[in-house]
Amino acid sequence: MSSEAFTQLVDAHYASLYRFALSLARNSADAGDLVQQTFFIWATKGHGLREATKAKSWLFTTLL
Repeated sequence: MSSEAFTQLVDAHYASLYRFALSLARNSADAGDLVQQTFFIWATKGHGLREATKAKSWLFTTLL
């Protein structure tokens, strides 16, 4: 995944992923850490996703 594509992925899903993390963690610092960790995992393993249209589902599932 190119740097530009990764940036677009983050821009598209960060806000909703953060809100979800905040609902789980109930702490903004922990929610931020969860989101950062989720995008790190995507950066290292996301290339294995066969259908790019399922990226949002993958991110939310990984955050759990």
